[in-house]
Amino acid sequence: MTPNEHRPIRSAATLLLAVAVALVAAQVPAAAADGALWLRVDVTRSGDEGGRIKINVPLSLMEVVIESADGEKFFHPMDVANGHIDIAKMWQSIRDMASEEIVTIEAEDEVIKVWKDREYFRVDVNDADEGATVEVKIPIGLMDYMFNSERTGFDFQALVRTLRGYAPLQLVKVVSNDENVAVWIEER
Repeated sequence: MTPNEHRPIRSAATLLLAVAVALVAAQVPAAAADGALWLRVDVTRSGDEGGRIKINVPLSLMEVVIESADGEKFFHPMDVANGHIDIAKMWQSIRDMASEEIVTIEAEDEVIKVWKDREYFRVDVNDADEGATVEVKIPIGLMDYMFNSERTGFDFQALVRTLRGYAPLQLVKVVSNDENVAVWIEER
């Protein structure tokens, strides 16, 4: 396979990274008393395009940004009523399943696996040809909140309490021959 043929995998990995960061950034503020939670992103590239990007954002800063935004417009894309698909009902069905694989796609040089265990909803991508792996891990409690059909608003502090129980929490890990990416939450 040529590098151009692997664009869908790289695009999927980038999309998964963006989704994980957006879910956390758009919905989770800092907790007040117990110590600040921080969103950390670390991207390291090798070769001619080498370099490193580190992003460290306290969730309290995200809370200020979210509270300053027009909530109706800001959260509208996150609405669970999406056309003809009842996402909340679909998530509840997945939630009620035993810990197991939900979807597995096996191609010649790659495997994409969507699964859940007792604590996390997970997506793993392994591309043997490119030597790349992507791991996305989202707490079940966060998924429950995002797809709660009875939700009328966002309780940021409840989300932080949920995440605090998992901290430190690695949300996304990408390892490849030319790039490593990590996205995680930790308490300071």
